[in-house]
Amino acid sequence: MKKCILVLCLLTAFNALAEEEIHTSGRDCGEDCFWSYDTTSHTLSITGSGKMTDYVSYDEQGNRIETPENRPWNHLISEIENVSVSGTTSIGALAFVNANALKNINISEGVTSIEYGALAFTGLTGIRIPDSVTSIGVSAFYNDTLLSDISFGVNSNLQSIDRYAFSQNALTNFNTPESLIFIGRGAFESVENLVNITINDGTEIGRAAFTGTKMMENIVIGENCILDENAFYGTSAAIYCPEALGCEDKGSENIIPYSIDKSGALKVGDDYYATAQDLANGTKCVGGLTDDCITSALNRKISKLVSKGKYCSTVEECQALVYADYHGEILKIGQKSYQSLKDLMSGNYIPKRIYTIEEAERVSTKTGNTFKLRYK
Repeated sequence: MKKCILVLCLLTAFNALAEEEIHTSGRDCGEDCFWSYDTTSHTLSITGSGKMTDYVSYDEQGNRIETPENRPWNHLISEIENVSVSGTTSIGALAFVNANALKNINISEGVTSIEYGALAFTGLTGIRIPDSVTSIGVSAFYNDTLLSDISFGVNSNLQSIDRYAFSQNALTNFNTPESLIFIGRGAFESVENLVNITINDGTEIGRAAFTGTKMMENIVIGENCILDENAFYGTSAAIYCPEALGCEDKGSENIIPYSIDKSGALKVGDDYYATAQDLANGTKCVGGLTDDCITSALNRKISKLVSKGKYCSTVEECQALVYADYHGEILKIGQKSYQSLKDLMSGNYIPKRIYTIEEAERVSTKTGNTFKLRYK
């Protein structure tokens, strides 16, 4: 009997020790964050709300202190093949760094930021960034040497790609969302297979953003971009730049200026291209600035306006604005009028003017020796 009790005690102790060693779930990954790990499918699931924990801090001198060993799933990091994130608003700094076996990650809508080094040094081959993400942090996907495919939704809200975010990846193409306004220093450094990229109007481009992109053929820069003095340092790509922007002395000798037709078509030399993507791919308008070329260019402007969702609420309304602008008509939005689509997007409306005294005499009510002046 005593032997049986002893065996039972040993089994109980062993089971308790095994559970402690495996440790496959917990509520210690954020403000309201629950994690669980399926040992059969090698899937880590993150659920909850609010921010995930960042496994990095900074001392008084601003020096970064990295503590990925504090991740509750750190003992499983080399086994994780799949990750699912749902409900939280961020993917925490260094959350999955060095997850070498990680092949897939599913990020649900609602996540707004992917923090510092969150998915660096993983085995990811592709990822879809949800529309809700507005920022991709420093080194977020750094040295993911198998990562060849990144996709964004048509309603992406991504605004910033920080320093070295995609450095040393296997990307071949990168279609920047319309919402993107910042590309940080070295963001695509040593992405050796990257061939073409288009940069949206008004985007700020940091120093050496594309250095080491050996296979890069074309970079097409949009209007009103803000360029670091060495934005193109270290790339041999042909850089197509709006004449008005002046890309000279930005670290490259391969600057090719282009002009923009009122339809939005791009002109390089005697050749026309309906869109920036067509220019990047070398797809010319056959026959020059034909009606088909103009229509394609205008349709591109319409889709960009629709994606912004700010100046018109339907495709038809956006189409009306684009075509009115193309034909040189005054654009009217509510009580305000605009000389052009560019003025509309920059908020430069046509100010109301005051009637002259002579006009006021005809249209205003006389009160004593003065007139109540009206606005047109």
